[in-house]
Amino acid sequence: MGRRIGGVVVGILAAGLVVMLVEGVGQSAFPPPAGFDPSAPDLSLVPLPALVSVALAWVLGPLAGGLVATLVGRPPGPLPALVLGAFFLAADIANLVMIPSPWWLWVVGLLAPLPAAWAGFAWARRRRPSA
Repeated sequence: MGRRIGGVVVGILAAGLVVMLVEGVGQSAFPPPAGFDPSAPDLSLVPLPALVSVALAWVLGPLAGGLVATLVGRPPGPLPALVLGAFFLAADIANLVMIPSPWWLWVVGLLAPLPAAWAGFAWARRRRPSA
């Protein structure tokens, strides 16, 4: 039980790191225009590729987290990965509610975290079929 909880915690940290890295690369490559106020963001001013990097991060983060949670926790089933996916679903919802976002980012934010975390679980199980 402790190993599974540890897997979820380490998975959340790994997923958060992936999200930060992917979003950071997108924002560095496609910075917002001069005068952009991050305390009251208007995403209509943000370049589309930067928003796409956010969507990509919202997929790749839970994927990596589900993989790590499964490898570290060695669970017999997908529960730790799905708990991680639910955590990121809640984080996406919080972001979407706080920052007015385009409809397609809502679709990604609501539909991607759980399947991505499941895919991370499935990938880890293929790598460690005896785990």
